[in-house]
Amino acid sequence: MEKITISVFLIMIMCCGALLGSSKNLTIPLFGRSSVILNPTEYKDYYSIWVANQIYTSLLQRTNQTQIKPAIAELIEIDDSGKKYVFRIIKGRKFSNGKQITSRDVRFTFEYLLKHKKNNVNILEKIVGAYNYKKGKAKFLKGFKILDNDSFSITLESAHHYFLYALAMP
Repeated sequence: MEKITISVFLIMIMCCGALLGSSKNLTIPLFGRSSVILNPTEYKDYYSIWVANQIYTSLLQRTNQTQIKPAIAELIEIDDSGKKYVFRIIKGRKFSNGKQITSRDVRFTFEYLLKHKKNNVNILEKIVGAYNYKKGKAKFLKGFKILDNDSFSITLESAHHYFLYALAMP
């Protein structure tokens, strides 16, 4: 039994090594299914999204079809125009390595997704300055303001009633 366990483990390591060697993405082959890609900019199928939902957390979380709740950040304020949202990162929210999540981390994620994600970034494209940032015409995302280490604001080009629901998506 011990030899079988060690053999299976070694095969898994070799497969993962081979999968990592060909690209920067970790691809996990599933028996009877297509492979799963864990890079959030490369989602192409339901299974990848499902697996990523087990690993990554959105700013907000859907409780059902019509309600959202805080996950990483809580909504503090929406201005009267419906274009500006202020969030505060919930105390104690950390990365898997124990590092506290900051406003800079959230901005980095938004900017990374705008530059690299191939699908489903249209809600981020509603943020002021997103087009210029994505095309390389701006050095930062103008509509994302860091207020302090734990707070930030997002300003949209125009009001979108589904913005908060989109932030609750993977």
